[in-house]
Amino acid sequence: MIFDGHADIWVDVADNRKRGMTNVFKKRHLDKFKSGNINGGIFVIWIDPYNTKDSKSRLIEIMEYTSTEIIENSEIFKIVKSKEDLQLSVSNKMPIVMGVEGLSCIGRNVDILDTLYMYGIRHASLTWNEQNELATGVDGEKDRGLTSDGVKVIHKMEDLGILIDVSHANEKTFWDIYKNT
Repeated sequence: MIFDGHADIWVDVADNRKRGMTNVFKKRHLDKFKSGNINGGIFVIWIDPYNTKDSKSRLIEIMEYTSTEIIENSEIFKIVKSKEDLQLSVSNKMPIVMGVEGLSCIGRNVDILDTLYMYGIRHASLTWNEQNELATGVDGEKDRGLTSDGVKVIHKMEDLGILIDVSHANEKTFWDIYKNT
């Protein structure tokens, strides 16, 4: 199995569905996945923190469009909610781990993680390069890391079973996450 560890698919799906396209994954991505023998992946919702005024509304918008895409293409997607869902022998569907790249959209509201978890999110990063209320990304202050709200978020993520992605965190945030998990 070749598994794409980071695919920015959902933003493309949402933006194209917003313009009226349907079956976006089939039309724009499926053949590329097949030609690369990619059998699944982590598909993230990414909200551009530098160009989005209301990140929570954008999160909901992307979730709305991707939900419709997933339901309308249920013969393709198997949303991974547990390790058992990764078993290809159970289904010929593409296993997809739902992710959020940068949790600036939740602000300080840790309980939104429950909603994201119910939606199927099993992967998230606290920041996408920027400095936010939870943590500091690679574009933020060098000596600033995880905030007290960020500590609450990573503990909640661990309790729920959401993977913590540290790829866009600055070095201090990385080590703060390491020390607090």
